[in-house]
Amino acid sequence: MDRRKVEYGDYLLMTCVEEDKECMPHEVVQNMSVTFMEYFEYMLNNEFGEIEEHLLKSLQLKKWCNYSDDEVIDSILAKTNKERIKKKKQNDYYNANGKCAIDILKFIFTQDLYEKLKLAPALVKNNYYHILKYIMLDIDQLINEYENNIKNSNKHCSNPHRPIHTMALHNVLRQSAYGRSSFHSFADIEIDASIAVVRQMIELRMRRAFAALALIDTNGNIYPLDLSSVFDILKKYNNIVYPGKLTSIERIYKWSNLYIHSGVGDYAWITYFLERYLRPFSFGERKSDGSWSYANGIRLPKETFEKIEQDIAALNSKFNVLKCKPECEIK
Repeated sequence: MDRRKVEYGDYLLMTCVEEDKECMPHEVVQNMSVTFMEYFEYMLNNEFGEIEEHLLKSLQLKKWCNYSDDEVIDSILAKTNKERIKKKKQNDYYNANGKCAIDILKFIFTQDLYEKLKLAPALVKNNYYHILKYIMLDIDQLINEYENNIKNSNKHCSNPHRPIHTMALHNVLRQSAYGRSSFHSFADIEIDASIAVVRQMIELRMRRAFAALALIDTNGNIYPLDLSSVFDILKKYNNIVYPGKLTSIERIYKWSNLYIHSGVGDYAWITYFLERYLRPFSFGERKSDGSWSYANGIRLPKETFEKIEQDIAALNSKFNVLKCKPECEIK
């Protein structure tokens, strides 16, 4: 039988590999289904054009605004639930999310990846199959949410902020401990669980950069050092170099707290966008002379570092600051 033309909505019945179609309940459904690699090929052949055109048309746009990464962060990430509700009433929230979704599809699903996956086992294909399906489902969720909140149409309801169950979290724990290709864990990914790693990564990176891990009393008891207070201190100094904007890093941190305290996720592409954005924050950058250090992701003069140390120490006179070697570049 000739292979039929793949269309935008075929991701709904997409299977990872051809053999998976045998699990479908009816031959008609099997014939309607496409494999992950067929859908991948479809995206590349029209350069993601049909998906992008569908999204632009659904959001009533002719083209995307020229957002920078920091502008995307400011538009789509809310620091509080109240701000999230407010953002959802603005066109900018949907425009920036739509552009972010398309950009991440193009960033992940490249021609190079396609060629590599043609030779890869089904287990590897399964990984990218789930990523693609999550993103495509959430693109339609974004469109539905736009219809609900901007056009006041409830024909198709949306709920992109899915609560993650503790059973799913435990499966992520198994993956972290045993690996995904293991008899002790599961292969399926849980994208939203990565938000917790984003939060911890920012917290540790900022604390270690400025040598302030926690507060400690005279008996050796350790107390948390409020990172929001540290951000407030850092905003006073404009001679610190960050990879991106400090306000963006703070916004990412506070957005991730919404997940930590509520167990509610967000659109699938956001995790991949933030992973890319935070790379120089975590790994540092290679200098023009070829040298490299993860510490150079944050750079500042010695005088400024000393003032920040004093400011952090003054946050609470009852405690001392538990210090470490500063993981930043002090000039």
